[in-house]
Amino acid sequence: MECIKYNGCKWAGQFYGVRGKKPENWVARKNIAAVHQKHWRQYGGKSLRLRQGSREIVVEVLDLCSDSDCNGCCTNNLGGDGYLIDIEKHTMNRFGSGSGVVEFQVCG
Repeated sequence: MECIKYNGCKWAGQFYGVRGKKPENWVARKNIAAVHQKHWRQYGGKSLRLRQGSREIVVEVLDLCSDSDCNGCCTNNLGGDGYLIDIEKHTMNRFGSGSGVVEFQVCG
């Protein structure tokens, strides 16, 4: 869905906070998250501990969600608290969820 609806295929393997295009096996090994573009300075390059119910995972914020890539989808997908934490598909599989509200804490 993200590939088509949110223009993810165009940017596959490319992350705002990482130089160059990364191969699928590199992406698959990492726990990658993106934040809304307005939060990049605050969270970019940092590790976040995400929690949703009994699920928990530590992710690296390596990307940002830019409204210019998808006709405003990032702002439209902000949670009620004003934040967007978008996790990459392999990270989502390890976490066990890809939607809903998560609590998060900066780890470093």
